[in-house]
Amino acid sequence: MRNIQDKQTNEATPYITITIKDGPSCHGSFEYIYQCAMECIFIGNRHLGINIINALAEKCTHNPVQLSILSRSLLTASDYQSAMRYAERIVEIKPDASSSWVTLGAAAFALRKPKEAMAALNKAISVYSTDYDSMLDMATLAIDLNHRLAEAEQMIIKAIQLKPQEQEGWIALGGILDRQNRFIESKYAFKRAITINPDSPQGNMATELCTRLEQRHYSKN
Repeated sequence: MRNIQDKQTNEATPYITITIKDGPSCHGSFEYIYQCAMECIFIGNRHLGINIINALAEKCTHNPVQLSILSRSLLTASDYQSAMRYAERIVEIKPDASSSWVTLGAAAFALRKPKEAMAALNKAISVYSTDYDSMLDMATLAIDLNHRLAEAEQMIIKAIQLKPQEQEGWIALGGILDRQNRFIESKYAFKRAITINPDSPQGNMATELCTRLEQRHYSKN
């Protein structure tokens, strides 16, 4: 078996050793092994990358933050069943966190289970959160489900108030307003994101979304 070694010592992060059937033995920090897995997924060895993530998940079954990262990575890799399994585990460990329910909702949505995804979103909204990323994730799930948009809009506004210079918040707000057919407000939100940094990946996304919004609007009028 090939051995993947972490070249740097990180005393704050304990080393982990995992063994993948018919694959490499990996030794290093959680972050390092995770990076190895994602490299495999994105350079074309998706099967090996998924196996590494699944093996890594078995080493952090009591860590909701790490499990959330792995669950979302499995969604990226289109292994929706595994993503759902770890999302359910996250809810068991930390049911009082909105982020736990959003992760579950995202996995349910990927599996085309809208009722379960909506139930998870409802639970996430009912759990008070002041975490910027959690509020963004709730809004994204609300947009995907076209569900509870008014409440998700208020969360995004709160998130923007926390970090007004983050483009993701303005883009999410624009998406929610677009779903509610509020053209002028949606356009403003996208334009606001573009103004922050027009050349960033998020700025390019906002530009594309704003262009599509205008095309749809003016084609109807």
